[in-house]
Amino acid sequence: MTFWSFYFLAKAYLHFQGSLRLHLLANLLLMALVLLPIPGETRRERILSPLRTLLAAILAAALLWHDSWLPAPLHAWRAAAELSGTLSAGYLNRFASGAADLSTAAILLAILIACELAVRRGFKPIVFAFLALFIAGAREFGAPSRTVSQRVSQFYEVEKRRVVRLPRPDSGPPFDIVLLHVCSLSWDDLRNAGRLRHPLLSRFDTLLKNFNTVSSYSTPSALRLFRSLCGQVSQEELYRPWPRECSLLDELRGRGYKAYTAMNHHGERRRMAEQLRTFAHAGPTMDARGLAPQLVNFDGTPIYGNLDVLQRWLQARAASAEPRALLYYNTITLHGGAHLPVPGWWKEKRVDQYQRFLDMLSQDLDQFYELLKRSERNTVVLLIPEHGLGLQGGPLQMADLREIPLPELTLVPVGVKFIGKRSPSSRFEISASSDCVSYMAIADLIASFLRQPPFNEKERKDATVVVQSPPTSLLTENQKARITRMEGDFYLYGKEKKWIKLRSEMIRILDVSRWTRG
Repeated sequence: MTFWSFYFLAKAYLHFQGSLRLHLLANLLLMALVLLPIPGETRRERILSPLRTLLAAILAAALLWHDSWLPAPLHAWRAAAELSGTLSAGYLNRFASGAADLSTAAILLAILIACELAVRRGFKPIVFAFLALFIAGAREFGAPSRTVSQRVSQFYEVEKRRVVRLPRPDSGPPFDIVLLHVCSLSWDDLRNAGRLRHPLLSRFDTLLKNFNTVSSYSTPSALRLFRSLCGQVSQEELYRPWPRECSLLDELRGRGYKAYTAMNHHGERRRMAEQLRTFAHAGPTMDARGLAPQLVNFDGTPIYGNLDVLQRWLQARAASAEPRALLYYNTITLHGGAHLPVPGWWKEKRVDQYQRFLDMLSQDLDQFYELLKRSERNTVVLLIPEHGLGLQGGPLQMADLREIPLPELTLVPVGVKFIGKRSPSSRFEISASSDCVSYMAIADLIASFLRQPPFNEKERKDATVVVQSPPTSLLTENQKARITRMEGDFYLYGKEKKWIKLRSEMIRILDVSRWTRG
């Protein structure tokens, strides 16, 4: 009885810790299967007892998965099959070392030892397991799933009616737009790396501090950026044909912008480049042949230096006679699988590597800004993270996993920088509500810049422009999971197909107001 006492006590502890959600009735039925005596003669008991033990062990493993926050087994199997053969041994070692939680392992070992000692002394720890199980499971009753579902449906209905119209840039000096889409950069990552005041952010004229990327994966985040002229839609809707009025690229092309796409990787992972062409109408990715790889990704593919790729775009831009250009640049320098091409790279602490690559990215971008300045071409630079890395794990999800789009993965800093000829008093003040903003705020900023260009060589009385970034309620979404906030509480929609209230200690949100300037 030692094992079963440990099994149920450990699950009760993990439930209180937040690492799983215990389903009371299913666990009580399993306990009944284990405890009920087998009637009849000794011979029948010798046959049925091992069969019951085997059945109980299979059910216990399945129930443990069901109680966990892991995705449904079929979805997890498909994800594992997709990654099969692409993960290097070093990346697997790095992931395993990050997944280990020594404090939790020590507590579980202590529970196991206590159960064994209790059984040897004639006690029945299964009684305590039953009480712990009942107390833990009873806490889950009464979650307002239907109310949350109604609010989410209302949210999508409101978002369907929201559209940003881009004006035609008829007056004012022309300017380029550079969208720097950075993988794996969230407020939570910066805090865990001790880099909340990093120069990467201090170079910008202003920051949007409460931006929600919605997704914690790259391709849907990029699609949402390109669909930013319209309100937030479900992830399924992203992969259907868009109305032209929603497409940022199509609308900017109609305003005289020549669009470029560049990446410091091949863009083949999850068919990213292909899907950007299909749904967002992005152009072909600029050729990176001839560039020396700076890093290596988890699947062995090269990651090029940011400055090298951006300089190649600058050369193409200089050769173009178009008065206006838009660059979409995607970088995975900070990705969890990125590493230096050296043996034993995975032995370096994840935090140390993240700090080093953050410095590397910042230095490359600083040089890029200087080159833009020397070109004497007016440019608006927007740095928009795709999502966070998950540098630190938590009760719901281990480090490096992003299946559940937690706020610590989707709340990111967005920087706005102006490079070009401007009046000394000309500036934009970006005002955002206390609620979070999302991609429509990016579209609204671009529309404001087109309406009143931020580059003016002469003094103007109305040089200060206040842009009210439209708020968007916090709703994050991946293929199989959603997170929303309602009246201060957070709810998860996952494999159980219903909204589950999360305890406050299971969510990390950083108050960035005291760490960053206006």
